[in-house]
Amino acid sequence: MLDAMVGYDPEDPVTALGIGQSPASYVRSLDRNSLKGARIGVLRESIGLNSEPDSEDFKKVDAVFQKNVAELKAAGATVIDPIVIPNLKALLAKRATNPAIADEALRRYLARNPTSPFKTREDIAKSPELSKSIPPSKAVQWTTPLQRTDPAKWGEYLQAREALSRKLWGIISSMRSSTNPSSISPHLSKMESIHPS
Repeated sequence: MLDAMVGYDPEDPVTALGIGQSPASYVRSLDRNSLKGARIGVLRESIGLNSEPDSEDFKKVDAVFQKNVAELKAAGATVIDPIVIPNLKALLAKRATNPAIADEALRRYLARNPTSPFKTREDIAKSPELSKSIPPSKAVQWTTPLQRTDPAKWGEYLQAREALSRKLWGIISSMRSSTNPSSISPHLSKMESIHPS
């Protein structure tokens, strides 16, 4: 399934970020011993926009997550737990949207099905099926007018996204080159001094 899903989609420009990042086929990874020697970092910091770490639902998901981490270790992976991304919350706080880009992406997506009654965001908003399909708290995103893009916030977001990408690649590089999981943290400190925020 991953082989069919992964790849560049010319109608979804964000997928260009993944070019060259996936294997030729994920089928080769279906080996019982494929995790032996793999180095997997575990980010413990909650990053969801509306995550509630103290909620019962979060605790249930975390219990399953803990079980999965144990399974990774049992399969022979070296688990670096936790990894820390410097200034993660500050970078995530720069999240911004570009409604014009999102609207154009939606139009392109809807155009893939020529027989669909939905061609635009407005078509979705006017549909009597909308209230039956999603809760009112989510429907409002379709029924309210698009906001204008704030160029300054969008620029800050793009800079933060690039900084976060550099930090992630720095962590991946440190994990690949280090034979001792406990030595990852010093590598991150050095990386942070080279690439602040």
